[in-house]
Amino acid sequence: MSSAAAAFRRLRAFVALLAQSERRPVSGRALLESDLTLARVRFSGRDFGVLRSVLRRNLDAWSEEVRRELFTPGKVRVSTTVESYSLADFYSILAAAREEVRRARDRIRPNLAMLQRWRESPDGAGLTPAEIQRGAVLDQAARTVDVPRWSPLPTGRAGQPNMSVLRRAGFESGTGVLHSLFLTQQEITAFMVLMIGVTGQNAGTLNRLTDHVHHATDPSERISATILETVKPRRGPFAAHTDVVLADLPPWLHEGAGRRDKDLRTPFGVHALLVELGAPAREASGDRGLFAWYATSGGKGQMWRQLRSALNAKATALDWTRSRPVVGADGLAIPVSFQRMRLSFVQHQDRPVAHTANTLADQYQIRDRGGLARYQEKVADVLDEQVRHARATTALSFLTSQQVRDARTDPVRVAGQVGVRVEVLEQVLEGSADTVLSACTDNLSGPTGAGQPCRASFLLCLGCPCALATPAHWSAIVHTHDELVNRKQDMVQLDWAVRFGSAHQRLADVMNRLPAGAVERARSAVADHVSVAVTRMLDGEWDRT
Repeated sequence: MSSAAAAFRRLRAFVALLAQSERRPVSGRALLESDLTLARVRFSGRDFGVLRSVLRRNLDAWSEEVRRELFTPGKVRVSTTVESYSLADFYSILAAAREEVRRARDRIRPNLAMLQRWRESPDGAGLTPAEIQRGAVLDQAARTVDVPRWSPLPTGRAGQPNMSVLRRAGFESGTGVLHSLFLTQQEITAFMVLMIGVTGQNAGTLNRLTDHVHHATDPSERISATILETVKPRRGPFAAHTDVVLADLPPWLHEGAGRRDKDLRTPFGVHALLVELGAPAREASGDRGLFAWYATSGGKGQMWRQLRSALNAKATALDWTRSRPVVGADGLAIPVSFQRMRLSFVQHQDRPVAHTANTLADQYQIRDRGGLARYQEKVADVLDEQVRHARATTALSFLTSQQVRDARTDPVRVAGQVGVRVEVLEQVLEGSADTVLSACTDNLSGPTGAGQPCRASFLLCLGCPCALATPAHWSAIVHTHDELVNRKQDMVQLDWAVRFGSAHQRLADVMNRLPAGAVERARSAVADHVSVAVTRMLDGEWDRT
């Protein structure tokens, strides 16, 4: 009885999940593979296993693709769904992180400059007495991660910070001295939030970075870039290491941005500032970890032990926002997390970062409760626009089988029917004017560049007035359509919609105009050279625009 109740609960949850979809299946045959994929992600592994077992008992009710999915091992890692931030909240979090980092920059930079001046003037030349005192205290802090203390005296203050020395140097506490040179936990956490927000890398990968980098510069544009070596151990020894390029803005963009935004608006700038502000902690500890900072507790009496080269394993973005909450447009505090920041980045950018397009779709976008509906709406809008564009432009002209036969006896009449010269019609029929999906009747008068040889993608022939297809092209047309459908499964949905949405609609329209049975005959008669040509076309090997 308990197993029957569990099966019923899973079926009811599955029906409720389907009811939330705009496309509600009304029969077993209308159920799609994607419906099961969504259930696999939304349910726990055990719950999905129960659902799958129930559905397997009535295989005749489902389509072939659903039956195949019911016996396919899990393709995505099951976990709880996470919601990405809205674009406004995402920007609010980044703005708060930038403000935190700016405060650290404005505190540490002057002290680093003061320390540099003091070390370059051992005799105190050019320095005021107060600056000499401050430089000496900063030097001791930078070398020993400690402050001047009372020598053993019968005063009861042995080992305590010598406040008279600190006050003459302009400090109110020993912690204040150390914070004048070293980043705090809140600030290093803000740096982590900011780095995730501008690079899309996950916190674990960033936390393993060191200050070791390679630099590259484009001499023509004077654009600087940093190349980081990232490591993801769970990928195995052969795929764990990946290079990530952090690029700066060109100088002409910096000129209008101002110094306030220059450091913190690009991955290059954020990384460079983190390297700079973390340098004192790295030099004092001898550790090259990028996220170097000073902890105010946990040193067990030895100040140098309180230097950290990375965030604690259990550190969260909430550690940063407890004292300075990030407030959203609704006036409520935004719960900040590293995971949601990365999810928001890949969702709003709609491109994979350190993972494949399939991983982006199957492990990030489909689990995003907040972004899935927005993403689907965006893809639908792009597809609608591509369909409108495809139907508003010229439809591909083609010769029927009867016209091909008539051209052998009356080429003048057939040439007049399709609006070409007789000699052009002969070239079309003999195949000497072929592209991939059609023949070209005028290579010099196309819409992409009159008077010059056409350099457009062969996919654009589908909407070109100079294109003329014959039954010899039908197999390429049908095979291209099928390949686009197949590629849709392996690409980011939005990328596919932008790149192939219009061509897919034009191909579908052409196939609807073909005679009955022609599509299936063409599909079964695709020659090897046609398959190779279609693959090269879709891969962009022949594109010149």
